[in-house]
Amino acid sequence: MSSAGHGAFGVSLLRPSYEEMIWIEYLLTVKADASRILRLLGAGGAAKSVTQQAAYLGRNVSLHLGWLPEHVAFHAANGEAVAKELKVLKGKLGWDKAPPTFKWVSKAAGREKEYDFLYHATSSFVHFSVHELTRRIWGNKGKVTIGSGTFAGYWEEFACYWAARNFVNLMVATEIWIQDGSQEDEPTEILDIGEKLVPVPIVTREELFAWPDDH
Repeated sequence: MSSAGHGAFGVSLLRPSYEEMIWIEYLLTVKADASRILRLLGAGGAAKSVTQQAAYLGRNVSLHLGWLPEHVAFHAANGEAVAKELKVLKGKLGWDKAPPTFKWVSKAAGREKEYDFLYHATSSFVHFSVHELTRRIWGNKGKVTIGSGTFAGYWEEFACYWAARNFVNLMVATEIWIQDGSQEDEPTEILDIGEKLVPVPIVTREELFAWPDDH
C-alpha cells in the first residue's frame, strides 16, 4: 500500500489485526476452552448475520436470494443455543458479558491501555470525526488548503509502526519463531528494538499550537 501511495489506509486494518492478536493472547490463557470459544463465536456470528439480513431484506427478497424461512429459522435457533453456551462460559471464565466485550478481553490480555489508545486512533481515522476533518485544513488566515494529503504521510507512519509492532507481538504470542521446540530461540533482539522505539502518537502538539485558548 505504501509503495502505491496509499499507506495511510493501512490504519483501517490496524483494529482488526490488533484485536486478532489480543484474542490469540487471551485464548492462550484458556487453552482448555479455546476451541469451544472459537466455535461458538463463529456460529454465533453466522447466526446473527443471517437473522439481521433477513430482518432488513424481508421475506420476499430473502426468498429471491435463496433463503427459505426454514433456513433463517434454523440459524435463529442456532444463535439462541450458542447464546446459552456462552452464558455457561461467562460464569466459568468470569467474563463481563457473553460473549465478553473486547474491553474485557484486552484487559485480560494485559493490553487495556494500549488498546484504548489504538481504539481511539483508528476510530478517528475511519469514522466521522470533526477533529480529523479540521486537520485537512492547513495554512494561514486568509489562505488555506483543504485536502486529505495533509496528514496522509503521518497516518502512513502510524500504520507502519503499529503494524510492525503488532506483528512482532503476534510472533511472540504464537511462538512461531521456534524451529526446534526450544524456548531459547526467542527473538529478544527484535523485542528490545521494538520497546526502544517511540510510539507514533495520535496527535501532535504543533498542529494544535496555534489554536485559540478557548477552543
